[in-house]
Amino acid sequence: DLTYNNDNFPAGICSKDAIAVDLTTLQKPGSIVASSFVITTPALVPGLTLVSTDPNLISDDIWTNKTTGFVDIDYTIIPTAGSCDGAPFHVIVRVNAEPFAPTISKTICTGTNVNIDLQVDGIDTGNQVVSTFDWDAVDNPNVNGEAVGTQVNVPSISDLLTNLTAVDQQVTYNVTPTSPDGCVGDPFQVVVTISTEPVIAPGQDKEICSGSSVNLEILLSPIGAPAGTVFSWPAPGVGGATSSAPGG
Repeated sequence: DLTYNNDNFPAGICSKDAIAVDLTTLQKPGSIVASSFVITTPALVPGLTLVSTDPNLISDDIWTNKTTGFVDIDYTIIPTAGSCDGAPFHVIVRVNAEPFAPTISKTICTGTNVNIDLQVDGIDTGNQVVSTFDWDAVDNPNVNGEAVGTQVNVPSISDLLTNLTAVDQQVTYNVTPTSPDGCVGDPFQVVVTISTEPVIAPGQDKEICSGSSVNLEILLSPIGAPAGTVFSWPAPGVGGATSSAPGG
């Protein structure tokens, strides 16, 4: 007879780990040795991909699981020897999911906190696998406050960032998520744009005659930066003088 044992690996492996099951070890005592195997793999589902380099083996199969949970991979295998086929047997391997998140983008004002929850704002918009996080920031010399160096098991980014220039700056954080099963997901990025604050140029006092319009253009330093700045102000309170509504 050409007979092999079923096998089951309920403890599972992580996404991107090789299956590492040697089919020859499943041969029953007294069985004819198979010369090859006809292997049928299960259909793929969204979030599940397979890389296989040898159709006659499963030991080098690498499944990437970015679904919301584990997937049991049920191989149906027929051993063959010459022109004879043996009875089909099954190998079931549980592939645990790795956390997945898309890039997070956020714009903040200079002098404020990032305030990003990496689970809620990141993984929960991906595949919702509960995760821990290690992360670090890419240093931007034009910004103060980013945490440079690996932050271990820190679930959020709360750096207070200050833009030292007159133009918007970006700080990129590289985040590595890990599931409770120890499956490490692909790093994802948090890209924070820090908007600059407008600075009014000094020395813009103006003296006018009574009854004349102010006609003052408010200048920024540097001139025109940041683009799109709008202004508001209360009516001046000066004894003995009156003014029109703000906006002139």
